[in-house]
Amino acid sequence: MASKAFRFWALILFLLPWTIYARVIFFPLFYDDLLHLALIDGRSYPELLLPHPGHSYYRPMILLWTSLHHRLLGPQAGLSLHFTVLAVHLLNIAWLVRLLRQLRVPNAVAWLGGLIFGLIPYDEQVILVPAFSLHVFQALLFLIGGSLFLSSLSPVHKHILLSVVFLFAMLTHETVVLLGPFLGGLSIVASRRTWSWIPYGIAGGLYAGIYPLLPRSEPPAPSWGLEELAERGWFVLQALAFPLFPGLSRLLGESLRPWIQGIALIWMIAALLVLARRPHGWIGIAGAAFHVMAALPAALWLPTGYFLHGRRLLYLGTIGVASFWGIWLGTRTSSSLWLRTLKRSTVVVMVIMDLLILNRQIDLYARSLEPLDQIRRLPPTAPIRLAILVNFPEWLAYHDRFFPIGSEGALVFGGHLLPGMLFRANAAVHPDVIMVQADTPFHRPRGYAFQVSGRTADPIELIRWIQQGDLILFTVYEETGPHTGALMKSGLRWEDLEVAFIGGPVLRRAHAQRCASNIYLYLEWEGAPNTLPDLSLAVHALSADGKILAQADGPPWYGTISFDRIPPGQTLPETRTLAISRSAHSTAIRLGVYNWRSGQRLPIRTHLPNVRADEMGFVYLPLLPCQSVR
Repeated sequence: MASKAFRFWALILFLLPWTIYARVIFFPLFYDDLLHLALIDGRSYPELLLPHPGHSYYRPMILLWTSLHHRLLGPQAGLSLHFTVLAVHLLNIAWLVRLLRQLRVPNAVAWLGGLIFGLIPYDEQVILVPAFSLHVFQALLFLIGGSLFLSSLSPVHKHILLSVVFLFAMLTHETVVLLGPFLGGLSIVASRRTWSWIPYGIAGGLYAGIYPLLPRSEPPAPSWGLEELAERGWFVLQALAFPLFPGLSRLLGESLRPWIQGIALIWMIAALLVLARRPHGWIGIAGAAFHVMAALPAALWLPTGYFLHGRRLLYLGTIGVASFWGIWLGTRTSSSLWLRTLKRSTVVVMVIMDLLILNRQIDLYARSLEPLDQIRRLPPTAPIRLAILVNFPEWLAYHDRFFPIGSEGALVFGGHLLPGMLFRANAAVHPDVIMVQADTPFHRPRGYAFQVSGRTADPIELIRWIQQGDLILFTVYEETGPHTGALMKSGLRWEDLEVAFIGGPVLRRAHAQRCASNIYLYLEWEGAPNTLPDLSLAVHALSADGKILAQADGPPWYGTISFDRIPPGQTLPETRTLAISRSAHSTAIRLGVYNWRSGQRLPIRTHLPNVRADEMGFVYLPLLPCQSVR
């Protein structure tokens, strides 16, 4: 009869490829997104596996899995991946039940917990973390299994392996960016060897040296001043020790950031010192850490009430219960006052955090209804074309799905993060309204087809339809919540440019203005013959001394339309939103068109004497104060 250890490892080895394959961990990239990324963008396997200018928000290993799957199964790839999702549901139940039974939870409770978790829809089985996503229970089991695996290695091999994993994770933005440092810190605490920090220091130094040199569309000049070295060293220290509470700086202000991070690191290291060597302490502290890391940043940064939905609250509660249970098992056998205090304080902190989450999301949900109220006040017969452009921070920019809701005249384009509260009733609010949601322009053109009132519309046709009216309504999600403003295009102060990008489009005119922490740009492009493919627009907000304060990148309309698709001689209006810190004093905007594959900027030509341009291919616009948005 197989031993318990054999069955446990067999289950992990069986589930690991399915987990990676079905992207339970890498939730932001749906399977059809991956197929489109590989097929439409025409990326080769070396491009998918190695850093390159278009690498920013792609998961190279997952793209490789899905591309191979598509080539093997062809048109049946999507159907088979649906079966994969179903299999993952069943395996999640089995895995969670197995874990709970190993923790000596009664069978009835273990099966009840497994069934409750398994019945939660697949999309809800993931909790968001800035820049990457984790399936919390699976990550927890990876930690446990990884710790068991590492215990069989010699100390030298253990730390060399983890330092390599850490370096790979930092360079590819994979989920193991958390698992590597956590296991490294755990093994360091367990071994208590001073030399064990050396390979991690080498890996961190390699990362700090390699990352600025990776090819980018606008590569920054490497700066090795004392301030930047200190910042990179602090970042590596966080990654090694454990990056906790990354969202509190948003809530309490940048000035408190070092104190908050320092306290969090001390608390985390103290917890590791006490709990790392106890049988079930790993489970408790890992569950608590992932609970905090996943839930708190999401609560502080997500634009709407992401956790208000009943299933999400149930899931969040399930994580909390599992974490509390693990902490209890890890500390109940000791009579130490320090252990009891640590256990109780941890539980209190997590309960307070959950209450903060709930309060924050209720507030954001109420404020997210502001745009609907403004729409309802518009005259019902007014010839309006209404667009809602949602500006997400850069670390959410890789969520680029669009979901036609199905109600007449309604369309949503953009991330899946918004649960639909803002958009579900839009057709009933106004009879002549189309809402377009778009995130920051970091994506390459896709071959999307838009549904407008039951018929398929070309993206250019849709954009022109929206721009026929005189009113544009913006909803911009800032740190404090959503802010809505309406703009009358008749009030714009256009700058006539007539700038031709050689090998690209013609920029006819433009308008730029700043309102609070956002810069609004209104551009009018004209198609030109022989326009090159793979062109992208770089937008920089500059300070008085020429320093870049904020930047955006991407083809027109947030990557949905490429420049070479604009018919020659025809114009295409475009609206862009550029997020900028409220304290930053920007005085000008510069625009440049470049090939995002090679990084080469296009030269410009203009016959107007008042156009300000430079030999690098940039056009400069004055930044006007906020006058038109009301």
